[in-house]
Amino acid sequence: MADNIHEVVKLLAARMESHPEEFPVNLSGLPPTRGRWETWIAQMGWYLNEAERELIYGKAKEAIFQRIHEEVLDELLNGEQRRAEEKAAHDAEVQRLLGQAKPRSHTGYANQAGAYQNVIGTGTAIPSQQLVIGTTGNEAMHITANSELKIGNETLNESTLAQIRRKLGL
Repeated sequence: MADNIHEVVKLLAARMESHPEEFPVNLSGLPPTRGRWETWIAQMGWYLNEAERELIYGKAKEAIFQRIHEEVLDELLNGEQRRAEEKAAHDAEVQRLLGQAKPRSHTGYANQAGAYQNVIGTGTAIPSQQLVIGTTGNEAMHITANSELKIGNETLNESTLAQIRRKLGL
């Protein structure tokens, strides 16, 4: 039986034993990476006789099962701790990004100051400007340069705003 095995198959089988890292095993579920020898093994595939197929795929099976065994042991020993550390790192990154985020109401405030000042009775009217104040809901509050306050579909006119200013002492 060993007489029917081509020398290149024996060579690759020996290489699988001595350098298994050169024959990647896809355990991640991601698309597999091409190994150093994969092209040649694939080209031989159709032409391997039973003994060659048994040798080359038997060595591949050993390598795969060894890697899976290592992964399973690592998961049993370190899996919970690794996932806890990954979750903590993820949560820290989320907090870091949230800390960098600017509230929507501050965005473009310098450009909107004139409209806001006009509505509350100070400053000069600039008709093209409006102050947009983000809210926690789905609606935003718009204060326009023509003295209107819009909250969602509700519009408060100049007289209503004047009453609010008086009550607030503005």
